[in-house]
Amino acid sequence: MIYKWAILIFLRPVKVWKEIADNSVSAWLILAILIVPFSAITSFATDQKLDVKDPDFLLRAVIYIISVVSSIVIGSYMLWRMLPRFLSSGSLQKVIKLVSYSYMAVFLAFILASMHDQLDFIKFFGLYSAIIYWIGLSYMLNTPDDRKMGFLVISGIILTGIGYVFSIVLNNLFLKI
Repeated sequence: MIYKWAILIFLRPVKVWKEIADNSVSAWLILAILIVPFSAITSFATDQKLDVKDPDFLLRAVIYIISVVSSIVIGSYMLWRMLPRFLSSGSLQKVIKLVSYSYMAVFLAFILASMHDQLDFIKFFGLYSAIIYWIGLSYMLNTPDDRKMGFLVISGIILTGIGYVFSIVLNNLFLKI
């Protein structure tokens, strides 16, 4: 069911968000069997130094996975604490699900773009995640329409910022850049 939603959210986001909102699948399970594997695939696909003999090969992948998962978990917690300011309601589980499924467009775009240098423009498809997120705000968090844009902008800043901070700190600690 988790993978089915991850695929169908691109085609029928309204229907899928309704199903996800009504389902009791754990957000932690979604992180474990959807986000971690897709983070790993994206990391391997986009690694410019894709050389298995490189001693830092796996370390770069682990850093990327930690950065993405940390961004989702910590960012979701921060967004969950901010829900009342946007007249929204929902559990931390629902916020994590919203953010996790919205990330799928980014993963897919970066994986496809990594297949050839001429396909770099496909990364812009990752912006579709904002549309998926926008639609999901109504179904997952009951966010009023007049508050969605602010919530979307704040979410983007928080999630991107946390991901970059973790990535920079971990790269500086463990890799010689």
